[in-house]
Amino acid sequence: MASLLEKADIQINGDRPWDIQLNAHGVIEDALARGNLGLGERYMDGDWDAEHLDEFFFKLMRARLPD
Repeated sequence: MASLLEKADIQINGDRPWDIQLNAHGVIEDALARGNLGLGERYMDGDWDAEHLDEFFFKLMRARLPD
């Protein structure tokens, strides 16, 4: 997953405002298995965060990772 996110210039637990911060195990697996729903539910549970969510999602969408 790290190499996939790298295409969007996002790092796992990186120090930039748009990097994803993982607060629990299984977030990546849930996102891969359940897509946006899994990612969203895990966010609402506080299992991950990004200081600037708008930049995080912009980078994801621009990299066309959902495809």
